[in-house]
Amino acid sequence: MMTDVPAVATEGAGVTAGKCVTVLFFASARVAAGTPRATFPADGSTVAQLVDELYCTFGDELKRVLASAAIWVNGSPATPATVLGEGDEVAVLPPVSGGCGSLEINGPAQRRRCL
Repeated sequence: MMTDVPAVATEGAGVTAGKCVTVLFFASARVAAGTPRATFPADGSTVAQLVDELYCTFGDELKRVLASAAIWVNGSPATPATVLGEGDEVAVLPPVSGGCGSLEINGPAQRRRCL
């Protein structure tokens, strides 16, 4: 269980030897964590346990981001029960917003535009 183990390393701090999971933070998650990546021990914990560790390590700002973020493991959507193993890559993907342009749905008559 990860609850008693701090992050092994953040970007630029080096990685200690051992079985690790790499967490990649994108967009607002990167800002909230203050780093693009961190490593945590891979000890058979679940995504839910990792998220709890992220709360403890990075605080309330990341906790707010995680409330609406998607978590992917090794390029696939994960559930809270997904078990993590050595070498896994966990991506924290906040919802995307913004953008403008047009989207055609069944032809130009039903075009949506950003205001």
